[in-house]
Amino acid sequence: MTAYCAAAWPGDRPDADKAYLFDRPPSPTVHESPSIGVIVFYLPGPGYGYLRLQGGLEEFYFRRRNLRVEGVRKGDLVTFILREGNQGYFADAIAPAGLA
Repeated sequence: MTAYCAAAWPGDRPDADKAYLFDRPPSPTVHESPSIGVIVFYLPGPGYGYLRLQGGLEEFYFRRRNLRVEGVRKGDLVTFILREGNQGYFADAIAPAGLA
């Protein structure tokens, strides 16, 4: 992603009236290993939902494109990777936990 920044105060630098281009690194993975969570709700029409870390209170947003399988429902046990985006943390690579 690319961000543009213009100088806040003209005169701070001789070329302060020009915009500068800064490259922003891609979203880092917060947890390299998959975490386990429970689907709190998922709305297939709009294609978004929330899941909660198993045994915790933190909930994370996800979209249909973050799902590895179709048909997740409330209460499903899943694994996911936590990532940081522009608007905060979100769940990615969501798949059934497959615990026996």
